[in-house]
Order: sequence, then C-alpha cells, then structure tokens
Amino acid sequence: MVGGLRHAEALESFCGWVLSFDTRLPNIIGNQETHRYRLGHGKDHELIDTVSARVAYIEGRPRVSDLAINHVSVQQEDDLPENAPLHGAASYGDYGSDLRLLFGSHTITHFSFASENVVHGMPVLVFDYEVREGDNHRWAMKAREKTGAPLQTVFPAYQGRILLDAKSFALIRFERETTKVEKHFPLRFGSNQVDYKLLPLGDGTSFDLPVASAVTFCHDDKHRRCEINETKYENWLKFGAKTRILTNMDQN
Repeated sequence: MVGGLRHAEALESFCGWVLSFDTRLPNIIGNQETHRYRLGHGKDHELIDTVSARVAYIEGRPRVSDLAINHVSVQQEDDLPENAPLHGAASYGDYGSDLRLLFGSHTITHFSFASENVVHGMPVLVFDYEVREGDNHRWAMKAREKTGAPLQTVFPAYQGRILLDAKSFALIRFERETTKVEKHFPLRFGSNQVDYKLLPLGDGTSFDLPVASAVTFCHDDKHRRCEINETKYENWLKFGAKTRILTNMDQN
C-alpha cells in the first residue's frame, strides 16, 4: 500500500522499476564469490568454504556455471541455482525476484516511510515494509531436519527496509528478515541484505545491479547457531554472441 506516504513518488517510481525489471534487464553475466561461515559452538565466524561461480540472467532465468568450492570445480547436472550440488546454506544474487514479491496480488505488503539518511555519502530515502503472517504466499524458506530427510517448506512473516537514492530513486539496498516462522521448521530465522549500484555493462549502457549481499540462516531462536553467506558480485557484462552470415560471395 503506497498512497498517502511521505515521499510516495519515490516508492511509486521504485515499484514501476521492479515491475518492469524483466523487460528492461538485458541478458547479463558476472562473477560471484561467496564466503560461507558458521556461528556457534563457541566460535565466531568459522569459515566453512568459499564458493565461486559465473552467474547470469538469460531470457528471464538465473543460471549458474563454472561452480567451484575452495577453487575446486564441482560438476553440475543443471545450470539453475536451486539445483547446485551444495551442502549447507546457498544463496545467489537477486535479479528482481525477491523485489517483485513485495508487489502484486499474491502478497499484501504494508509500507511506511522511515527516514532520510546518508549511506556512503549519498542521501537516501528509507522505507519500512512488513508482510504479516498469512499474507506471504510466495517467498519460501526451505530446509531439512537432517541430511537425507525430506525437504520442508514454510512461508514466514517478514519485514525489512528499502533504501532509495534520494535524487534518482534508484535502489541502493534491500533488506529482509523473518518475524515469525512455524515452530516445526528446522530454521528459526532468516535474513538477507543486498546492496545495489548503477553499473556500466561494457557497451555504453548501465543498469542497477547487485554488488554485495549477506544472507543469514539460524537454527535457534536466540541466533546462536547460524550460517552466514557473504557474497561479492563483480564484472557484470551484457551476455550475447556475435554472428556472421556467409553468402556465396563470401565463400568465393
């Protein structure tokens, strides 16, 4: 719900950008490197492994290639992120799917203007949002009780913040955290933060793309046993191929 908010024009501009994301975003490819940490058992930020990959968004679908763990290549049977053969918490750059979940008939999202602030020397507008229990029908958390157990799925209540450039209304940061998770579910808390930046794509054009993210999953209500993924995205470029059509004249 947007009407009547202070700086509603900024949120309306952001909404329009999100809903046109798929049609405006070109095919792109870049590099992702994720450091996966574990908290708990008396240890703070114990490094589990480092996962690297080439990530792309092609014709509306995310794809993963050149997957490696600790610089050792991992064989893939599929190029979709959700099918990557990884143990533990896995996460990939958000190209708009999480953002789209905030708008549309499938989710009821409550927005409020929070503050004017400064991030990295840039004036920003901060909006809070909330998706209450029973209003989330699309964003799912998935986990297993233990290795080999059936995969469980829940649709938790969540809240977060959206940070927009105060002048251009471009997205600067997207934040989300769960507020209520069903008691039977193995994960008790989940959160993510994605930082965005207007980046050149190597052909004179630019687009607002993810540059860093932090994803946290916790196995207890006090957030003492958690897994944290810290990711950087680099070298975004338009993805395409050059073709040459040969005629009889070219072949002579």
